[in-house]
Amino acid sequence: MEDDLDFKHLTFKARNVLFEEGEQGEAAYLIREGAVEIRKGIHGDYPLILATRVKGDIIGEMALFDDHPHMATAVAVERTEVLAISRREFRRRVDEMDPAMKGIVILLVKRLRQMAADNDTSIAALVRAALEEQARSHRPRPRSLGIGDSGHADTARRTAGERP
Repeated sequence: MEDDLDFKHLTFKARNVLFEEGEQGEAAYLIREGAVEIRKGIHGDYPLILATRVKGDIIGEMALFDDHPHMATAVAVERTEVLAISRREFRRRVDEMDPAMKGIVILLVKRLRQMAADNDTSIAALVRAALEEQARSHRPRPRSLGIGDSGHADTARRTAGERP
């Protein structure tokens, strides 16, 4: 598979750019080793690191789903090996998806891009904010331990003086 023209094994040195903000997407990248920073506005006065992606993560895929330019720049922060899947192969696989699922995925990508534009932020920041809100609002429920060895319910919750 890696010898196929649609799949290429690539190695990037630290500080090499995988793709630039505003460029058309030509491939999606599966990170096999190393780390990649996703940066916004690297040519402006206030560049921003949005996220760091590591082994097992995929980057660059959104630009292949909807044919919009990349929303950020990807820069290797150390020696990084990736498996690049070409636009052609990616689109072929998307086209093989169930039409309803394909429509849902494309709609999700569109919504993420719109939310990022409306909030003048990145998709990574939107996801991070949503996860932080979920963590703040999550209240773990106490769980019953059931009947203990003594035959009485919830013996683990009773104080030593209350236990039979």
